[in-house]
Amino acid sequence: MAIASRWLAETYNRPGYDLFDLNVYSICGDGDMMEGISSEAASVAGHLRLSNLCWIYDSNRVTIEGHTDITFTEDVAARFLAYGWEVIRVTDPNDIEMLERAYRRFLATGDRPTLIVVHSHIGYGAPHKQDSPSAHGEPLGPEEVRLTKEFFGFSPDETFVVPPGVREHFAATMGARGFRLFGEWEQLFARYRAQYPDLADQIECLNRRELPPDWEKALPTFPTGPAGMATRDASGKVLNALAEKIPWLIGGSADLAPSNKTRLTFEFAGDFQRQGPSGCDINWLWQRGVAVRTGIRAPDCRRRKDASRQHARMGTVRRTGSAVPGQCAAAIGHGTGHCGRGFADWLGAIRRTRRRGAGYAHFRHVGTDEGRGRTFWLYS
Repeated sequence: MAIASRWLAETYNRPGYDLFDLNVYSICGDGDMMEGISSEAASVAGHLRLSNLCWIYDSNRVTIEGHTDITFTEDVAARFLAYGWEVIRVTDPNDIEMLERAYRRFLATGDRPTLIVVHSHIGYGAPHKQDSPSAHGEPLGPEEVRLTKEFFGFSPDETFVVPPGVREHFAATMGARGFRLFGEWEQLFARYRAQYPDLADQIECLNRRELPPDWEKALPTFPTGPAGMATRDASGKVLNALAEKIPWLIGGSADLAPSNKTRLTFEFAGDFQRQGPSGCDINWLWQRGVAVRTGIRAPDCRRRKDASRQHARMGTVRRTGSAVPGQCAAAIGHGTGHCGRGFADWLGAIRRTRRRGAGYAHFRHVGTDEGRGRTFWLYS
């Protein structure tokens, strides 16, 4: 989202017309910091110096199985400093002035993304569950909920109640502010349309989730013949033809573009880099077999709907034969080689789990590559 915001600003903003000046805030926890995908995203953000990105790290140091010191003892702040981020600590999340200073420091930082490490307490206010793993993965229970309500000064006998004045406060502050800014943006866009009608048409096309008129006429055709054409070559030609017609088609491949032909080579395509964030090619971190080419969508300034989110998780198999079933989608194991025995142990663990009736690990054999000694299983 921060990349999209930067690309939209570089592509469509003009002097006196800052249509896109969005900051992106993300709230993450200890579990998110443990996952490899967060490291990859943070590394890219630091490389691109996405100063419009702020991660708020809710560091309560608790997981379902126990406190984080049983598995996770790294210095997260030092890691993000190495990525090139600005790092700010907030030792008391109830200190509103301290939080505000952290947010204002983010807004004043113009050359790097910001990580705000908030040292919080899970289950805050629950007298017997605060800072405990049970507050992470279990209901507090009626009596603990009652005591927690009393701690915060709420009536313990009322349930799902919005105290008087809350709706009015939100309407008078964020509601009024949003309504005012929305009107100002629409007036700005009307003036922008009068001066830059072609660019305004593109922005409205983005908002409507439509493609430019006659985009399909850009599709190339390939004559048949004995020599034929490699699929990757045909795909690359199609991508370039479409991207030249659809300016917001951007993306890239993880260090594989020369091989899978995903690089855009037409005039003015270019790379998306911190020195020039208007390019259409993103140089992703190296990942095995990852290629992404997608369309940027402008924030809907009329409806302000929440942005879509996509999450991907991959299970990994190591020598120990450990695996994490449940939210994983696919796994590839080597029948021979460095983790063959581990993979067999991992499958055995899943089978035993199924026999015990846990019911969450569904898998099936989907193929074998005898030449490379690989066995392919699909499980969820």
